[in-house]
Amino acid sequence: MTTQRAVRLAGIARLAAACSLVVQEVPRPELGGTCSVEGRALDGGSYTVTATIHREWVGTYSIPWLISGATFTGTGKRRGDDLEVRWFRSGTQGRAHPTLSSTGVLHGTWSMDEDSRLGLETLTPDSNP
Repeated sequence: MTTQRAVRLAGIARLAAACSLVVQEVPRPELGGTCSVEGRALDGGSYTVTATIHREWVGTYSIPWLISGATFTGTGKRRGDDLEVRWFRSGTQGRAHPTLSSTGVLHGTWSMDEDSRLGLETLTPDSNP
C-alpha cells in the first residue's frame, strides 16, 4: 500500500468516526405523569385543563383529560416521538396526534369524528414521570 493511499484511508476512517458521533440517536423522554394542557377548541376558543398520562405497557398509554369537571378518556400508542390517541366521552369520540419534543412537551392536533376542524393542544409535564 502506498503512503498516499494509507493517508487517504486514515482520513476516511477519521471522517467516518466523526460522522458516527453526529448521527447517534438522542434518548427520547419518557411519557407519564400529570400535564398542564393548553389548547384551542374547534370553535377557536382557548382552554387550560389537566391530563394524566399512564403507561399501561410498552408503547401503550391511557390518558384521561379533566375538562370542566368531565373526564375524557383516551388510549394511545407511541410510535417514536408520535402518539396516536383515540378518545371518547358519552358518545363523543375523536383522535389526537401529539408529537413529543426533546424537552418532554407534547404538541399536536386533535379532532372529533365526523368534523373536519382541528383543535390544537400542548401538554407540558408538571414533573418527570
